[in-house]
Amino acid sequence: MQVEVTIAIIVDDEAGFRRAAHDRAIADDLGQEEAETYLNADLTTVGECAVMLLDPGVSPKGCSILDSTANQVE
Repeated sequence: MQVEVTIAIIVDDEAGFRRAAHDRAIADDLGQEEAETYLNADLTTVGECAVMLLDPGVSPKGCSILDSTANQVE
């Protein structure tokens, strides 16, 4: 069985959101260089930050995450 889940968010503080994605990348041991890309709007989108924060990386017991995507709506 495949289930699709959609989560819509409003980013009220882009700098804070990017910092949270950076911190998550550090916590996930992705390295300082990769983590820094989340702070730079020229290198990553806010959507990529959202995936970093909202896709846990490890699937919950009983399922496998197939993919995660984000679309930025202006």
